[in-house]
Amino acid sequence: MLDLRELKRDGRKIVAVVCWDQSTAELADAAGADIVSVGDSVVQSFDELRAYLTGVRRGVTRALVSCDLPEPSVARAREL
Repeated sequence: MLDLRELKRDGRKIVAVVCWDQSTAELADAAGADIVSVGDSVVQSFDELRAYLTGVRRGVTRALVSCDLPEPSVARAREL
């Protein structure tokens, strides 16, 4: 499992990229990206984000996967 603290301690640069599909995520992972993130600019709901996130996750075997939450999802969570 990737340990970002270890990379930082060793003085290595941490490479992060944004992807929205499996094939791009596969390329980023194979190229050595440390973090593959799904941006929220293409989605309007958590369900849409989950669909993109699922595809990206399938394409990554090594990198850390992260995502941004779309603002409407954050606002709804505050209401709960």
